[in-house]
Amino acid sequence: MSRQKTKKEIEGEKTRAQIIGAAVALFAERGYRATSVAMIAKQCDISTATVFWHFRSKEGLLQAIFNHMMDDIQSMMAEKRPAEAGKAPSPVLSASEFDYFVEQSERMRMLLAVVLEADAVGGHLPGLLRTLMRSYTELLSKQLQHTGPKLSEDEARDRATLFVATLAGIIVLRVADAEIAEPGKLVEKASKHLLGLEPG
Repeated sequence: MSRQKTKKEIEGEKTRAQIIGAAVALFAERGYRATSVAMIAKQCDISTATVFWHFRSKEGLLQAIFNHMMDDIQSMMAEKRPAEAGKAPSPVLSASEFDYFVEQSERMRMLLAVVLEADAVGGHLPGLLRTLMRSYTELLSKQLQHTGPKLSEDEARDRATLFVATLAGIIVLRVADAEIAEPGKLVEKASKHLLGLEPG
């Protein structure tokens, strides 16, 4: 039986979530460089000391945002339809799921803004992006070996890498140019041609 969280722990989690949400919105709107910890704290109506207590630094806050993004991706994939007749669930995001990530989530706009300000983030950005992309690629590769065409470990990894690279490119294009219509449809085509799978 899991231990019940204390009121202080629950309030702490709510505060962390509030800080992350404010940081994502401000990074997306103003950019990473132009957003100060004081601005984030003001948005949450808390002190800067509270932000530093939870995340220690602005870079630590960015790391937490990236971790949160990866948790969401893993949760979305875990919630795919249950396996039937011994088949693994599809690891591919559907068009509607992808459209949600691009159209509704400020995190994608924030991610692009941060990428464009790599010099401001310094040495942290390559590691953060590498962790995010590698985690999703590995997750996709493992599931890919259990569905669709029979693939070796190397083949599954190669296809997953190509798909993730294409996915990242579509995200950047869509966020940078709102005229690109129905990016989710492009993901469906990438799923079929690069992975040999139909989206779930």
